[in-house]
Formats: sequence, structure tokens, C-alpha cells
Amino acid sequence: STCDRDSCTDEFADRFGQQLLVALKSLEVKQIEMPDRIAALAYHNGDYDFAQHMVAIGHTPLNDWIAAKLALHRGTLQEAEAAFARAAPYFPPADAGPSTESDADSDIGERFRAEWAVLKLARSDYVEALDQLTHAQNFSADISYIAERVLTLDELKSYADSHPDAPYLVRDILATRLARAEIGRAHV
Repeated sequence: STCDRDSCTDEFADRFGQQLLVALKSLEVKQIEMPDRIAALAYHNGDYDFAQHMVAIGHTPLNDWIAAKLALHRGTLQEAEAAFARAAPYFPPADAGPSTESDADSDIGERFRAEWAVLKLARSDYVEALDQLTHAQNFSADISYIAERVLTLDELKSYADSHPDAPYLVRDILATRLARAEIGRAHV
């Protein structure tokens, strides 16, 4: 478990993060800079109480995202939805157009959308979950599962009709399901 200028092992990074949190907890609130980043670190390390304390200090999009994750963790879905909605404008979907950000930065918007999709699934809002995932990349298995096994054929058709920019994958699954439905009707 080592750390050099270019990389750290996960074990080293986790241990360092935990030690950093211990040091940060000893500070007075007025001494803390970037509480949103500290909240993210605390959340990542499973220190949800300290993460909540840090979220309460600042008001940034990252704070809202961490607040949403904490609310989801507590099972307060309405609170999580409100926090995700406040943060959403600051985490554009991956398909929002060309980006000048690094790959790591552009992954943040994808991750945000995927986590918001988890909330949508928890709230049984399957169409919205699909929509969040279609705006992220690298979630084709999740998109396929929702489109093939969760949404009704009418819900999927309505989604595709109202989203002309829906990915090819969604339209391909819709075509397959429509063909199956037609074959099923022909055999009745």
C-alpha cells in the first residue's frame, strides 16, 4: 500500500482519508474551508454523521449532492429528490455536448445521473430512472434492464415517442418488444 505523486492504492487512500477526518473533526467550524469536500470525504468513508454536519455548514452543488445521498441512505426519499434537483443544473448529463473537462471531471455528471436514477428506482419512478440513465454513458446494461423488464410496453413507447433523442438501444428494445407483442397477438 503505497502512494506516490501519480497514484495511491485504495487501501492507502482510505487510511489517509480516515486520518484526515480525525484531524478535521478537531477543528472549529470557522476553521473549516470547503466543507462540501469534507462532507464528500466523510460520506466516502462511511462517517455519515460528520458528513451531515459538514453539509449543514455550506451551500454548494456538491453539498446538495451529498445531502441527497445522505437522505437516500436514511430513506427520506422526498428530501433526497429535492437535494438532487437543486444540484442537477451543476452536474450536466454526459450527452450535454462537447466538454473541455478531463475524463475524470466528465465522469462526475454521469455518476450524479446514475445515483439520481437509483433514487428514481427507489421511488418506483421507472420512466424517470430510465431517462437519467440515458443521459449518462456506460449504463447500457441498466438501461436495457429497465426498458426490457421494468417498463410496460406502453410506458416504453411513450418514452421513445416523447424523447426523439432517445438512444438507439432504447429504440432497439422498443422495436423488439413491439415485434414480440405483435407475434403474441397473431398467435392468439
